[in-house]
Amino acid sequence: MARNPLNEIQWPGGGLSVHGGFIHQEPGTTYDCLNVRGYDPTTNFLRGAQRCGISKYVATQLNGAHAIQNLNHVVIPAAASGSTNSVRTLKGVGVAGGTIKGFTAAGFTATSGGSGALSATAPFIGSAVFLQKVYYADGANYVVYDPAIDTVSAWTAAAGSLPTGGGGTPRLICVWRGRVVLSGLISDPQDWFMSAQFDATNFDYSPALTTATQAVAGNNTEAGLIPDIINAMIPYSDDVLIFLCDNSIWQMTGDPMAGGQIDRVSDIVGGAFGDSWCKDPFGNVYFMGSRGGLYAFHPVPGASAAPIRVSAQRVDEKLMTIDWSKNIVRFAWDDRFQTVMFFITPTAGGVTTNWAYDIRNEAFWPDQFANTNHNPTAVHLMDGDNPNDRVLLVGGRDGYVRMIDLNAKHDDGTAIKSHIYIGPLQAESGVFRMRELRGILSETSDDVSVELWSGRSPEDAFISTDPSYACTWSRGKNYSRRPMTADQAMYLKLSNNTFGTAWQYEAVYAELVALGLAAGRQL
Repeated sequence: MARNPLNEIQWPGGGLSVHGGFIHQEPGTTYDCLNVRGYDPTTNFLRGAQRCGISKYVATQLNGAHAIQNLNHVVIPAAASGSTNSVRTLKGVGVAGGTIKGFTAAGFTATSGGSGALSATAPFIGSAVFLQKVYYADGANYVVYDPAIDTVSAWTAAAGSLPTGGGGTPRLICVWRGRVVLSGLISDPQDWFMSAQFDATNFDYSPALTTATQAVAGNNTEAGLIPDIINAMIPYSDDVLIFLCDNSIWQMTGDPMAGGQIDRVSDIVGGAFGDSWCKDPFGNVYFMGSRGGLYAFHPVPGASAAPIRVSAQRVDEKLMTIDWSKNIVRFAWDDRFQTVMFFITPTAGGVTTNWAYDIRNEAFWPDQFANTNHNPTAVHLMDGDNPNDRVLLVGGRDGYVRMIDLNAKHDDGTAIKSHIYIGPLQAESGVFRMRELRGILSETSDDVSVELWSGRSPEDAFISTDPSYACTWSRGKNYSRRPMTADQAMYLKLSNNTFGTAWQYEAVYAELVALGLAAGRQL
């Protein structure tokens, strides 16, 4: 008797999708997964795998158990030596408990004046690199870090005065067109302030001689204020500065002292507060909407098109229920994996779900850290000469600076709990039997637990209390298994909870035998 052909069970490379219902699961997606990817992080092959872990970038805490509040890096010109061709020196700089310290992978550097220079409790601190120095905005203090001499000093105005209001200072900062740009005053949330070009100490808005390079603010220029509360600023290009606001998006095109103007991009969607955006190498901006949801758009001078909601129809429901009074979102672009990483961290601590959006196959992958101290309170993409220094840094609630480590099989001492449901598997005739199951993992894969969940419908199979079949697959090609499970719908679940292990999916084949309508009436 002829055998039924083996059907390949494809890895759901489209990631998580929860909008179509169980029977009509969107092809190439999964209804439930955690801590997995569509591309193997160890090789970047297009094969499913457990995500990589995190490890300490710096072995010691920045400032005891104080949460990391900000991460950045600055590049200092240097002369090439006999041991290196590089003409630059890269140095990280972090903030924890209000204390500022420089760092490399070898450790932190004590800074003169850095202890307690900023707010010890602010859940968000902004920073910007300008002319080889790092400037900070925390809502209460103005300070600047000089990495060349490891000194933190007061940031003061030599001309005019730095913006203040209501007993506070701005909380948002960026650099655009050679100007330091500030915003986020509690008492003046629609205003923006720009230093003179290439001079972070000049905030004189009314000099004796008016020039195109002088300092300028929204309340004393024809461009005017932003008609909404500013939540984030995106220095997109030399021509375009984007303001993500509470319920709208506005765009400044051109320098405000040289005829620049402000235009509305959207009056429907706004952006979340803080570092709620990132940009990919192709010029696309991704940001978290003020009401939730992941959006993308490509700004152009003059009149940018409205943002597109890229999370729609897949994971919107999971991103629309975030309480912004209790959480802060932080974005970073991961260039190696072509992925938008966004971390949603409760300010009071606790369990949360973070996200990776892989633009190569438009896939959303949810992540969780079992140790809540690992939830990022700051993130930053380093840009070093050494490949080991081209990493995404994540600052934890416990004061450690960690990195996403391609070779890590655990999260700095905590097991990565990964799983994915593949399916539902169904037959046109209704009832079918899985007579054979063959799994192939990578030759370097660790073991993975395999379960077959079955039921009278896909939803029934998914919510079943016990699997109908279970086994373990090891690296490489595994022996054929004979589950002999019969039902109307099935899910194949792969999972791993073992410390120090990681698995990679190559292929799975199954022989599915239709049992006909009569068998269906009996189940």
